[in-house]
Amino acid sequence: MNFLFWNIKGRTVNTAGAPLLDVLQQIIEAEPIDLIALAEYREYSDLLETTLVKNNKFVRLKKLSSKIEKVDVFFDPQKIEVDIAQNNELSTALRIKSKETGISINGFFCHLPSKLFRNADEQREYAIDYMEEVVAYEEQMSSDKTFICGDFNMSPYEEGMVCSKGFHSIMDANVTKEYPSRTVNNKSYSTFYNPMWGLVGDLGKGEVAGSYYYKGSKSSEYFWYMFDQVILRPSLLDYFDNSKLRVVTQGESYNLLDDKSKINPIYSDHLPISFVLKDLVKGIQDVQEQKDNISAENEDQATEIVLPDILKYSIGMEYL
Repeated sequence: MNFLFWNIKGRTVNTAGAPLLDVLQQIIEAEPIDLIALAEYREYSDLLETTLVKNNKFVRLKKLSSKIEKVDVFFDPQKIEVDIAQNNELSTALRIKSKETGISINGFFCHLPSKLFRNADEQREYAIDYMEEVVAYEEQMSSDKTFICGDFNMSPYEEGMVCSKGFHSIMDANVTKEYPSRTVNNKSYSTFYNPMWGLVGDLGKGEVAGSYYYKGSKSSEYFWYMFDQVILRPSLLDYFDNSKLRVVTQGESYNLLDDKSKINPIYSDHLPISFVLKDLVKGIQDVQEQKDNISAENEDQATEIVLPDILKYSIGMEYL
C-alpha cells in the first residue's frame, strides 16, 4: 500500500493553486499511490477534486459529518477498500483493507492544533486526548495494526510525541520491537515507531531538513520542523519500507523548493510525505519458500520459523 499526505494550506484553484494540481498529477503518475490524504482541503476546490477523482479514478471518502474538515481522503478502489469509522475534531479513523490480501489495518490521519494557538503543554494534552481515541478504536477493532499520519504540528522530539500518555513514539525500530509497551506508574502504554527521526536535519536521509520551514524572531528557533509525520505500531514494522519513506521535494518536472532550497510558498507551506507498507502477499510467499527449503530431516526446524503476528493470522494459523 502506498500513501501520500500533504497539508495543502487550503489552496483553491487560482494562480497559486493551479501549480498544485500539476504537482499532484505528476506525483500520482510517477508513484503508484493508493491513498491520498489532504489537510486544509477546501470543498470548493472543484478542479483539485476533478484531478483526483475523474482523471485518476480515485474515490473521495465521504465524511461522517460535513462540518468537520480536518483531513480529506481519496483512494484507489481497485487496490484498497476504505471505511471511515470515526471523523471528529481530533482525527479521521479509517479501516483500510488490501483487496489483494484481505488484510485490514487501522489508519489515522490527523491535523493537530497549530503552535499559533497552542503552547507546548496544551499540545501535549491534545496528544493525550488523541491517543485515548486511538486506543479505544484499537480495542473496538481488536487490532493494534495501526499507523497515524498527518500534520502533528509537533516535531518528533517534542513532549506530546514521546511521552507515554501521548503518542509514545520511539526513534529506533529495534527498540520499539523490544518494547511494544512500557509500564509507567503501574500502567502499561503501547509504543509507536517514529521513522521521521531519520529525516531530521541536513545530514538526515532526506533531501531537506524537515517538512516545514519557518524563520521566526524568538530567541530559540529551529527554522526547519518535521511537523508532518507517520508513526507505526510494532505490529506493522515488518511491512514498513524504510527506504520508501520520503519528504517529497521534486520530481522529473516539478520542484517544491525555491532557489534557496526553502519551501516554495506557491504550492504550500508544507511538503508532502509518502510511505509504503510492503505487499503482504510477498511476505507470505517468502515464509513458504523458507519452509520448502528446509529438508525433511530438519522438519522440526520448520516449526521454529518466527512469523510476525499479522502474517500468522493472514494464513489462518496462530503458530506454525
